[in-house]
Amino acid sequence: MRTAQWPNFGGVGREYAITAAGANSSNIQAQLSPADRAALSGKDVVGATAQIRSEPWLIEAVTVSALDGGTVKLRTPTVHAIDAGDGFLLQDKRWMLDAPGE
Repeated sequence: MRTAQWPNFGGVGREYAITAAGANSSNIQAQLSPADRAALSGKDVVGATAQIRSEPWLIEAVTVSALDGGTVKLRTPTVHAIDAGDGFLLQDKRWMLDAPGE
């Protein structure tokens, strides 16, 4: 069984949401694409675990502190900057338990 997550696992090559094109590099926040911003609107993400692929060989786990419009803010900074096009997913909220195998 997989940990409940958002977005749902879509198969190889579709494991993550992707940070917004043109987003500034940051260690404390990730910019959402317009579609992801709409999908997360009104959802409780504070306290969720963000799994961020900040480098092709590294996935960093950090806690979400806030969702501010199209920005996911992190409680602690990542080691490597989060850049436009980096993959991420959110875990550990009950509303994310919505797909087979979770």
